[in-house]
Amino acid sequence: MANEFVARRGLITLGSFTVPYTAVTSTYTVGEDDYVVNATSGTFTITLPTAVGITGKNYFIKNSGAGVITVDGTGSETIDGEITTTLNQYGSVQLISDGTNWTIASIVTGKQI
Repeated sequence: MANEFVARRGLITLGSFTVPYTAVTSTYTVGEDDYVVNATSGTFTITLPTAVGITGKNYFIKNSGAGVITVDGTGSETIDGEITTTLNQYGSVQLISDGTNWTIASIVTGKQI
């Protein structure tokens, strides 16, 4: 943990900060070190890791491509009670593990201006 920063009660920054970014163009399983996963083209599935044991873990999934992206929980784990959620072009979803399943923190259904 030499290069990690832990925020216990919030995060205050006087500028920007950098998070891991991964662009994908085909079926992808989100990894422990991912944060932003951007589907840049095609129609495919992005599978979340198990929510068990990672309470509070956040992921941000974006569809900047023209296809439809299916976001799927691992096995029978749900996303706000559903097995999957879909993202059309320019849609995005922020997900948080509750230790058992995934909770949607925010969702955008299309391009926002």
